[in-house]
Amino acid sequence: MDLKELTDILDTERDLAQIALLRDPFYDYETDGVLEGLEVCRQRLEALGKHRVIEDRGDHIAQDLVHTTNPAVWRREAWLDGWPQQPDSERVKSTQLRQQGWKFGWMKTQTLLHTGQHEGTGY
Repeated sequence: MDLKELTDILDTERDLAQIALLRDPFYDYETDGVLEGLEVCRQRLEALGKHRVIEDRGDHIAQDLVHTTNPAVWRREAWLDGWPQQPDSERVKSTQLRQQGWKFGWMKTQTLLHTGQHEGTGY
């Protein structure tokens, strides 16, 4: 993993709260891949009248659907409000950041493999 490449993206793309490594598929809607799963989610939200964006930016994407707690480099400003101390905190944090105008970057070229089991819910 090239941390300099990740921090360079954050330095130049000021709308990103984070730049994350692409993980392997986990959820049923990700059978064709994680990025393809994001598009499935975007289409489902569009059908509900909730506009979301996925932008191809070369070696990474920028999107406003969800941030990730998978390995990522975060912009300090995205943490000024801390972490929500309530159920579904990951979803709540995504909503807070989206409402502040942030997007979330995911690399297309640097990937990671989950080696453990999915243990929790509502985080």
